[in-house]
Amino acid sequence: MTITKSIYRRQQEKDITRLIKGQRILYSKSKSFNKINLIFIWICVAMGMCTACFNWISSYLPASMECVKAGSNLMAVITLIISFDADAMLAKFKNKAAQIQQYIDAVLYSDCIGNTIDKWGNVPTLPQIEDWIRKYQEDIDKMVLGPWYNDYSNEIPVKQVLNCQHENLRWEESLHDEFGNSIVLLIWLIVAIFMGVEFYNNARICWALVDIAPFLPAIRYLYSISSKIKKDKTRINKAMEEYYSIYRKIQNNQAVKNEDLIDLQTLIYENRRDSYPIPDWFHKLNERKNSLINS
Repeated sequence: MTITKSIYRRQQEKDITRLIKGQRILYSKSKSFNKINLIFIWICVAMGMCTACFNWISSYLPASMECVKAGSNLMAVITLIISFDADAMLAKFKNKAAQIQQYIDAVLYSDCIGNTIDKWGNVPTLPQIEDWIRKYQEDIDKMVLGPWYNDYSNEIPVKQVLNCQHENLRWEESLHDEFGNSIVLLIWLIVAIFMGVEFYNNARICWALVDIAPFLPAIRYLYSISSKIKKDKTRINKAMEEYYSIYRKIQNNQAVKNEDLIDLQTLIYENRRDSYPIPDWFHKLNERKNSLINS
């Protein structure tokens, strides 16, 4: 008979907590490339506002209108180039973090239901993970981390795994909904401010199109986020449908195969790998509210 382990207790063992700490560090590192991108974007926005409001602030600037516009347009081009490199580095670190999380879940779930970790797919080797996190050992030692999955020890193994998978999905669903709504509001606010300034300046359409150039990196950035959030929601909804399908089987006393849980886990992994990384400040701002979802 296969001896199974509680996910709640297993996640608190030293080998697992070390890996999840490393995963969180890598995930935070990926977001740092987003911060670099944002710094340049805000510089572009500031220069664009200087251009749009030049008549109001010209006495404070040691440059002509043409110099300010040329500088802001050049900064917009530089920012667009930097954003592509930043996106590539972000994806690289986030992919590693997603693979580590997949390995951790594979270990926890395999120990619970009694299969092997290679069955879950997209699982890196332990030596690979060590290569990725070794340089962050000092940060790992300083990090304090408690259990992240709730205690389902009283449930049957299959339901323990399914409940933990559901936690991941509910958390992602709530966080992406809130962040997506915030981005939409921000887009409309920026559009309203820009149009208000242009209207106040009695600008013609052609001049408005010239003035908008420094804002292009911000427009691309916000549009990219909005597009990714929509795709993320589609993936999460698909995974939720898979979850409810398995849940109904359990409720109806039908057999649930390990492959059913593995298929659901594949969707969760793909979402972790491809989804937009919600900024830490927004995550922390909503952490208490979102944590109530799983309580």
